[in-house]
Amino acid sequence: MDPSMITLIAQAVGPLLATFFSKAMEGAATRTGEMGAEKAEALLALIHDKVDETQDDAAIQTVQRFEKEPDLHSRQQDLAALLVEMGEADPEFAEVLTQRVEDLKREPEVSQFLTQVSGNARVDKITNIGSARDVHF
Repeated sequence: MDPSMITLIAQAVGPLLATFFSKAMEGAATRTGEMGAEKAEALLALIHDKVDETQDDAAIQTVQRFEKEPDLHSRQQDLAALLVEMGEADPEFAEVLTQRVEDLKREPEVSQFLTQVSGNARVDKITNIGSARDVHF
């Protein structure tokens, strides 16, 4: 898999999981979001399995810190760096991670909340539209 693709996927994991962790902590999970929550849990389980397999204390701590503070950008970035490293070392893991992330991105809750801006980009206004016929600004 292309290293830049691994990086993009890895950078999406933190915000995706944070969306579901934040909702679960707030008690705002709805029946509609149950499938998304199950997919988020499966994604996290995949990460746990891979980290446990490595038996790397630093990697385990990175995941634990993310779970304690999923909304912190620094925790999301640390998790992304770890996932890039693991994905580059194990292409099969990268493929499964990519599939799980893509599955989770299709969930209605995620499409409403996940907008990622990276690099040196500057953004004035962002409008997310799930579906529409004609849109004029």
